[in-house]
Amino acid sequence: MNDRRGLLTNMLSSGVASWAEFFLGMLASIAIARSLLPDQYGHFTFMMWCATLFVIVSNGGLSTGAIKFVAEQDERGRNIILGHLARLQNYSLTITSLIAAASILLFPEFFLASAPLPAWALLLTASLFKASYIFWMSATQGRENFRRIARVVLIVAPSNLAANLLMAWLAPSLLNFVAVYLLTSLLYRLLIAPWRHASPTLPDTVTRKRVSRHLMITGASIVLSFFVLRQSEILFLRVFTSASDIAFFSIAYTIGFALAALIPGAYAALLLPMMSRQSSRSSLATSTYPRSLRYLMLLAAPMVVGTWLLGEHLILTLYGDAYRPAVVALLWVIAGVGISAISQAAVSLLVSQDQQGRVLQINLLVAVIVLAMDAALISQFGLYGAGPAFFFGCLLHSGLMVDTVRRLYQLTWPWRDSLRIAAAAILTALPTSLLLQLFPETTPPLWQMLAGALTYSALYLPASLLCGCWRGEEKLYIGDVSTRLPQPLAKIVKMLLR
Repeated sequence: MNDRRGLLTNMLSSGVASWAEFFLGMLASIAIARSLLPDQYGHFTFMMWCATLFVIVSNGGLSTGAIKFVAEQDERGRNIILGHLARLQNYSLTITSLIAAASILLFPEFFLASAPLPAWALLLTASLFKASYIFWMSATQGRENFRRIARVVLIVAPSNLAANLLMAWLAPSLLNFVAVYLLTSLLYRLLIAPWRHASPTLPDTVTRKRVSRHLMITGASIVLSFFVLRQSEILFLRVFTSASDIAFFSIAYTIGFALAALIPGAYAALLLPMMSRQSSRSSLATSTYPRSLRYLMLLAAPMVVGTWLLGEHLILTLYGDAYRPAVVALLWVIAGVGISAISQAAVSLLVSQDQQGRVLQINLLVAVIVLAMDAALISQFGLYGAGPAFFFGCLLHSGLMVDTVRRLYQLTWPWRDSLRIAAAAILTALPTSLLLQLFPETTPPLWQMLAGALTYSALYLPASLLCGCWRGEEKLYIGDVSTRLPQPLAKIVKMLLR
């Protein structure tokens, strides 16, 4: 019971942090997109993609290494391992910064077509702060101190939104929004300051070898998975199409990624530290896997189906009619991020069991296929090829991860649970879709979106109970929680549980 309470507390803190960071971040992106033309916003998006690539390359496997090795150690061991990892990160940041600066100087036509050199200099500085923040946040995740992360996010995310709104009102320009990104990254870094007791002592030889192997394999794997799951399509849209298409695809990805981080991501963020803590007892970690898959499916299925129903209303409400072409990409993107979110159970299990080599092989294979798909589909169909390329890349990557878990640990896919959850999501969609048909065409998309979202959210839990998606002990817990609801709602939940 205490483990469950601790899990729920961590999940709540993780959910609050994810919700604040991505929801408020999405509001900031809306302010930027509405204050810039699609073409300008496309160039800004390309710069943010480059910043993310910098963070991924410079941190490599350091972020997951901080989570994994910190979770495994006692307090003294944590200080030693963090000191070692922090020194390695300083070296990595220096090398990556030199490579980034050299790339801009060697290919000025490619980069300076999006923004002048001062903007790229600000972006590089911001990326350094962001990479450092991500590393220390990962260390805090390894300690499972999700409350601290939530506190930092609840300070910085509203500040970032306020700064972007002010800039959008007073002086909207690409350079000014990059400057806001720099200030936000600096604030994150200052508030998530490193532990004071990070030790200068080196870990023992065996631990250093494990760390080196993890960083080498996982770092390469993470960089490859960035191109698989994190908008490699933007690079090809930059090469083959216009900046406006980058803006449309980026909006679809921003919405999809924000929803995935908010809904299944709040639980997925707990899996790696939880499974790493259980890594010394392989049977315990593998027993967590089927339950994790089911929970992730329960969260991802309504997210995907609900977005299919309400995606157009959502984009028109948030970004306006100028960004309507993003709707087509969103339908593909939300399915892809939903599948990827579910497969995080398999990825976390493999990493916690030191199977990084197999993860790297999968990422290398999928990266080659995805890049080929991107080049073929986007060069031929532009924005309309980017969505399918993203979806099939996510499907292939997730399928191989899950199949690797099946072969290594004889853990089969829960098909019965999958069918029940899919039935619940579709059953909920039917009355929601009928409700949307009743609205006149002149009804503002905001009201249609709110009505549809409230209806779907209210009906999904009853539908999941009717379809048998929950276990007996989970029903007891739901019944216990329902006693705190208003009496009419509590009676309805108890009736459904019976």
